[in-house]
Amino acid sequence: MGIKGLGIISSPISNSTQSNSWVDYVSNGGLMKPIPEFLDIIRRLENAFNFYHGEKELKKHKNVNKLLFEKMKQEAANLDPRIMGLFIRTRTYIRIRKLNSELQTKTLQLKSKKSLYKTVL
Repeated sequence: MGIKGLGIISSPISNSTQSNSWVDYVSNGGLMKPIPEFLDIIRRLENAFNFYHGEKELKKHKNVNKLLFEKMKQEAANLDPRIMGLFIRTRTYIRIRKLNSELQTKTLQLKSKKSLYKTVL
């Protein structure tokens, strides 16, 4: 079940006159291709998310998603609040995974430096 006005359904057979996109590649027909207006809204929400949290950070105060939701309402006043909430949750989870991955990489690098230092001595 989709929300009307966000995209157009991809065709099961794409011909050479259509633009090649990831949706065309993975779809056997029925996937929604976002309309340009929706993509523009998502880009604005992404910019607002990065402005609020920073490019490589995540704020950690109380009700952070609720406050971000209120700020993002200004960027996309006509967007369904369910979509905006889904965007914020999804984007937050992606950022947490990225930060955890970077932290794990740094931890492994520090451990390898320590073990190398012990081996040398």
